[in-house]
Amino acid sequence: MKHLPILAALFFLTLPIWPQDAPAAPDSTSATSDSSPAKDESGDAVDLEEEALRAGVRDANGSQIDIIRALEKHLARFPESKRREEIQYVLLKSAIDLGDDTRVARYGVLFLDTGANDVAVMDRVIPLLLRDPSEAMSKRVLAYAKRYETAAQAIAENRPEATGLLPSWKQKRDRAFARAFVFQARAEGNLGHFDEALKLARRSYDIDPSSESAREMGRWQAKLGQNGEALASYADAFAIEDPRNDAAHRDQDLIRLREIYVAKNGAETGLGDLILAAHDRTRTALATKRAELDALAPNAASTKPAEFVLAALEGEPLSLASLRGKVVVLDFWATWCGPCRMQHPLYEEVKQRFAKNADVRFLSVNTDEDREAVKPFILENGWPQQVYFEDGLAGILRISSIPTTLIIGRQGAVFSRMNGFVPDTFVDQLSSRVNEALNESGGAGETSGSMGDVIRPPDSEPPARAEGSAQARSVP
Repeated sequence: MKHLPILAALFFLTLPIWPQDAPAAPDSTSATSDSSPAKDESGDAVDLEEEALRAGVRDANGSQIDIIRALEKHLARFPESKRREEIQYVLLKSAIDLGDDTRVARYGVLFLDTGANDVAVMDRVIPLLLRDPSEAMSKRVLAYAKRYETAAQAIAENRPEATGLLPSWKQKRDRAFARAFVFQARAEGNLGHFDEALKLARRSYDIDPSSESAREMGRWQAKLGQNGEALASYADAFAIEDPRNDAAHRDQDLIRLREIYVAKNGAETGLGDLILAAHDRTRTALATKRAELDALAPNAASTKPAEFVLAALEGEPLSLASLRGKVVVLDFWATWCGPCRMQHPLYEEVKQRFAKNADVRFLSVNTDEDREAVKPFILENGWPQQVYFEDGLAGILRISSIPTTLIIGRQGAVFSRMNGFVPDTFVDQLSSRVNEALNESGGAGETSGSMGDVIRPPDSEPPARAEGSAQARSVP
């Protein structure tokens, strides 16, 4: 079944499971109509169940705890319900929202046993199941955790084409693999496979340093009698700057640290130095992780337009610094922008006028948040595929509406800004301004604006528009 938000799921639960088309005229050769509601062997039990389900959801009046009670009563009354999996999923989501761990575990197992590889549900359910260290449950959880790894692999294979999406994709991918391995580590350890458990926990920490994986390493190092290594791991779990590490877990880490340290050294002398060393060690690990993410998004620290590197829909990224000395026309647009579609053929006409001029460069700059929608849009509409993503440039240039056309002069100064466009005059107007920029030798334009400076929009914008002009749309 498709996983839906809780309100949508409740809505679908109230829909009948038989077609609701108007009944056809009776066939004179038949005593019954084919359009009658579906019935089971008891004659009208389906109708009865649907009536009961709608009544139960309606009477709950939006209260999740009352919805839970109503749906559990419904399943008790109709144990063979055709909506059983749907109802159990709503029960699971409601239990998660309410923090009802008992029901989360109960309905989570039923949900996962359907074969679903829902990472968010596994994140919530598996830790609860791991509280039971029995062999049967550990084997069950190990199977779930390996399916979690399969889901992580699916995330890894879905690498986005847009550079701006890579950091969040990498974080999501690494987090998924790290959790899969830490869950597998606990299950393997509970089954007595301490060496395998330690190997998996270390693999988790190497992918995504966290208190959870450091703590798991410490657990199995202690089981293997590697007390020195266990101390370092528990110290890392205590010291690491991890927003998911709450005070209760840190307190437990400190207690375990003291127990192992005193057992090994006879006193707590020197424990503080061990923790300080862990602070330095974990900061270095997190800094390395941060650097990996920053490398995927080169504009993260950029404050000037010339420092920006724009990801391309096709081909290599473009450094704006490489365009200094040329007149650059930036067309900011989005797939959802109606006026942008109207402007596009006019913009292409201007490009053709300057096609043989090597001193002019036209850049199509997309501002969509959902960059995965851009390529299908380009292909569907037959637009040129030489498109770049704004990657933060729109913020630096203070683009607040689209379409916006920006002309950068030879010296890097903003020469002209056109918010929206007048269809009847756009081609000639933009062509004229490009020619003026080509003939402008001193780089005049906005006083402080340059490809090396933060550019401020002129006070005279937007330009006057004739009646019937295409207005710019605000960027959401």
